[in-house]
Formats: sequence, C-alpha cells, structure tokens
Amino acid sequence: MLNDSREVIIKIVTYLLIAGGIQAIFLALLLATIKRGKKLANLFLALHVLLFGIFILMPEVVASFYKVFPHLIASYFPVMFLLGPSLFFYVVAITEVEFKLNKRIFWHLVPLLICFVYLFPLYIQTGAYKAQLYEQIIFHGVTREFVILWGLTASHILIYLMISIHHLSRFKIRLKNIKPNADKPNLRWLYKLTIGNAFVWSVYLIWFCAYQFGFNLRHFENLQYFFSLSMSLFVYTIGYFGLRQPMALLKEEDHIPQKEKYAGTGLSENMKAVYAKRLMENMENDRPYRNPELTLTELANVLSMSSHHLSQLINQNFQMNFYDFINNKRVEEAKRILRNPNHTKKTMLEIAFEVGFGSKSTFNAVFKKHTNLTPTEYKRRLAC
Repeated sequence: MLNDSREVIIKIVTYLLIAGGIQAIFLALLLATIKRGKKLANLFLALHVLLFGIFILMPEVVASFYKVFPHLIASYFPVMFLLGPSLFFYVVAITEVEFKLNKRIFWHLVPLLICFVYLFPLYIQTGAYKAQLYEQIIFHGVTREFVILWGLTASHILIYLMISIHHLSRFKIRLKNIKPNADKPNLRWLYKLTIGNAFVWSVYLIWFCAYQFGFNLRHFENLQYFFSLSMSLFVYTIGYFGLRQPMALLKEEDHIPQKEKYAGTGLSENMKAVYAKRLMENMENDRPYRNPELTLTELANVLSMSSHHLSQLINQNFQMNFYDFINNKRVEEAKRILRNPNHTKKTMLEIAFEVGFGSKSTFNAVFKKHTNLTPTEYKRRLAC
C-alpha cells in the first residue's frame, strides 16, 4: 500500500518536473527574443532559465531513456557551471547602464572547461558502458565521484550568488545616494531571486557535506526531487516577475560623468546662461525638489528645454549629476528648516518628507554625504 502511494507521488512529482522543465525552455526562448527591456540582461536571464530547464529535465530524460540515449548521461554537468555566472551577469546588466561584454568574461568559462576535461574519459566511452554505469548507480546508489562533482557545482553557484548579493548591496547604497526614490520593488525582485537561489543551493551543499561524514549516499537520489521542484518553482516565479522588470534600475540620466563631453549638442554659452538662470529661479520659487518622484525629464519639460540640455547644464555648471543636484537642494532646504526657530518641534521624518526625501534613512545618508554630519548632529551644533 505504501509502495503504491509512493509510486503515485513519484509520478506526480515527475509530471510537475517535466512541466516545469518545458516551461523553462519556452520562457528562455521568450526572454531571448522579447523586444522590451534590456536585451543583454534578457539574454543572461534566458540562459539562466534555460539551464534551470536542463537541470530539471535531463535527469528525468536520462532515467527514462538511458538505454536509448546513453550518451546523455552526465552530458549536462559542465554547463551547470554557467548557472552562477548567468545570474551574476543578469544582475550586473540590469543594474549597470554601461555594462558591455568583454574578453574577461571568458575567464568565467574556465570551471566549465575543467569539468568537461575531467569527464572527457567518460564521454568517449561506448553507449553500452555508459548504460551499464547508470544501472550501477540505480542499484548501488550515486558514486562518490558524482556526489563530489555536484558538491563542487553547488559551491561554485553559491560563490557567484554571494558575489551577486554583495553587488546588489553596494548598488543599493549607491542608488540611495543618486536616486533615493528609485523603484524599490524591482530591487527587491533581484534580492529575492538571488537569496532564494542561495537558500536552495545552501541546503544542497549542507546535504552534500553530510554525505562526507558517512550518511548513506542512496539518500542523495531523493534530494534530486527537492532541487528539481525548487528549480521548477523558480521558473514559475521568473516567468511572472522577470518579464515585468524594466530595462535597468538606472537610466542613462543617472550616469552622467563629471567630465562628459557634449560635442554637437547645440547648446551655446549664451543659451546655457539663460537656462541656468531659468533653472535657479525655478529652484528658488517653485522648489520642485520637494516632489519625491521628480525626474530629469519632468523638470526639463517644466523648464521648456530638452532633458539632454538640462543634464549638460547641471553637469558643466554645477559639476553634479541630476540626482546629486536635486539632493543638494533638498539638503539646503532641510538646513534652512533646522535653522528656523519656528520649526524646532518638527521631527526629522517630517523634515525629510517635506523637502522631498522618501524615507528617513535616505535623508540621513544624503544629508551626511553633503555635510559630513547627520541631520541630528547638525541640529546639535546649531544649539551650541
């Protein structure tokens, strides 16, 4: 009775895995060909999803057809070393506007090549030999060599996941400084994607380490279902959220370098002086920086100039990018409020919202960046 129930459960799980694997392949094709968003980021995410599909489907295909297609046995092991890099480069591509492929990316293929060389003696064996080897695994359990290989794969992926999380943490700090009211749900999506992956592979690695201390290797086969189902869940999650993400969390207007050259923009010195006066009058009279959702394009429309000319004006006249300029105005407004004896009862959170910051933490970080003091420290100095 128990065996019948177990067989039914295994069949259900198998069908779910096949469905998840097939969806992963279709989703990867969709991501690779979709027009919206950032193409390079979509390609890396497509590769990551495709690898999920391979990870999910191949064990089921091999288990069912190893006698018909014996050369599929272990054939997908080397490409598993692309799971970590594909996610890492997706994170980088969607957080960095100027990210481009270069020759250094090929260094990330070295583990794949090492794995291929290690398994090459198996790859050149006959189909009969591979089928016999697989039957030995079925009856006697996974060999220690394959378990170690899976452990190395999990470790490799975890290293890239940790690097991705570190990159996101640094990006979050930078994002607060230059664009405090950025679309936080999109950043949370990346965190969930990387941390979710890290959790699954951490469990995998812990299980692997347990094997090294004498646990029965046959239990390793049951672990495959856990990871395959987890990967299927990730596929459905990516399918829902991945296609809704923007081309990048930062746009070109967020990356205006200090010494950028604006050759051929058509902005003369006389026109620049007119625009600069118009800009400062608008800052003084209308105080648009109090709008926490203010963008370069919106302000340019108000000032009746192109966004490119406005970015050039701010960069060349004030040696700042747009968001540093706006944050500087917010800080100056906050300092005026803190100096005003009529506003002594206002809390720091009230002041933060009043001058255009979206949160107290962002207010504190930006205020300290511009004054080397927190708002509270600045207020205390005024009282001395």
